[in-house]
Amino acid sequence: MQSTTFPPRTADLFTQGLENRPGSALLRFGAARRRSADRLSCRWTPDEPPAHPGEERVVELGEHHHEELLAFLREHSPGHSTGPGSAGISLWAGIRDENGRLVACGALSSLRDSGAPLMASVATDARLRGQGLGAALASFLTRYAVRRYGFCTLWQLADNAPAERLYTRLGYRDEDLCVAARIAAR
Repeated sequence: MQSTTFPPRTADLFTQGLENRPGSALLRFGAARRRSADRLSCRWTPDEPPAHPGEERVVELGEHHHEELLAFLREHSPGHSTGPGSAGISLWAGIRDENGRLVACGALSSLRDSGAPLMASVATDARLRGQGLGAALASFLTRYAVRRYGFCTLWQLADNAPAERLYTRLGYRDEDLCVAARIAAR
């Protein structure tokens, strides 16, 4: 089994106090925007989730897994938002059963307008739903993004109550997030 070492967490823009430094310009950007009128909402978290049972089973998947990922997504999540080979993907991850068969997968991508890390296309084998595989995978991807980028975002369908419960349990919020920082003059 392949294991993953998380990269060290980057500087946390949310707690640096950059807005208090004199002699610099102010930079603001939105990492996530709430879209209450749509069927989608963008959620975010700056916190690593608690360890989840089964998270140790998650493995990184490379380019040579693209056909397998695509077949899995077509069968178990036909409306997936991001597919293998899509632009902006930084990581595909999955969980395999004892026979090596893919039973869950998901990706880390980025929001087009801000570049914020985005968890996408999390899918579980339909026959195995409710066993914590999606939660283990989402925990892994969230932890990876928070350690690497300082936060993670995701799009959630408004009518998906199980996903809403899971993402809330993992610490995702749906308030509008705005980061403020000053850029030092040269």
